[in-house]
Amino acid sequence: MSCERSPPWVHDRPEDKPVIDSRGLLALQGAVREVRTRAPTIGDTAAWHKAVFTGIAPHGHYAGGYRQTTDRKRPCLSKTVSIGGVSGSPPEQVLADSRELDEVLRQKLSALEAAWSGLTIADQHRRTARLVAEIIAGFIRIHPFVNGNGRMSRLLWAVLLVRLGLPMQLLTLTRPPEPYGEAMGKAMCGDLSHCMALVLQGLRQR
Repeated sequence: MSCERSPPWVHDRPEDKPVIDSRGLLALQGAVREVRTRAPTIGDTAAWHKAVFTGIAPHGHYAGGYRQTTDRKRPCLSKTVSIGGVSGSPPEQVLADSRELDEVLRQKLSALEAAWSGLTIADQHRRTARLVAEIIAGFIRIHPFVNGNGRMSRLLWAVLLVRLGLPMQLLTLTRPPEPYGEAMGKAMCGDLSHCMALVLQGLRQR
C-alpha cells in the first residue's frame, strides 16, 4: 500500500488487543530497566510506540512515526488529529513541539532529582505531581502519533514515577476509568489541577 493511500487509524481491532497488551507490558518492562540508568525522554515514546504497534497499525509508517511534514518518503504522517474537539499540534509543528517538551522534561526532572533528598515527603509528592501533570499534558496536547497517544502518555507517566523511585499508578494500555478522561480533557485545555490530583491520590495510597 502506498503511503499516499494510507487508511485512517482511529480504533484498534478487537482481535489485536491481546497482542497490544502483551507488547505493552514488554515495552514497559524494558523502559523500567532503562530508566534505572538514564532519564526518560519524550523521544523514547517513538520506540515504545513502534514496539507495541508494528504489524497492528493499518500502515507500517504509523508505528513509531511522529506526525510530521518533513519526511517526504512518509507523507502519510502529515495528518491532523482532533480529540474531543481539541486539535493536537499541526503536523508541521509536532517535531519542534516535541523537542521543546523534551527540554522542559530534561530541565525539570534534573532539578527535581537534585533537590529530592532535601525535600519533605509532602513536597516530593507535590513536585512530582506537578512535573508529571505538566509533561503528560504537554504530550497529549501535541498528540505526536496518529493513534495510541494516550497509551504512550501513560507509559511515560509510569516511567517518570519509577525514575523518582515511586510506584507506578496506572494500567498503562487499558484506559483508566473516570475521572481519568475528564482530567486529560482538562489538561489538554491547560488545566493541570485534575491531573495533579490523580497523581497525588496515587502517591498518598502507596
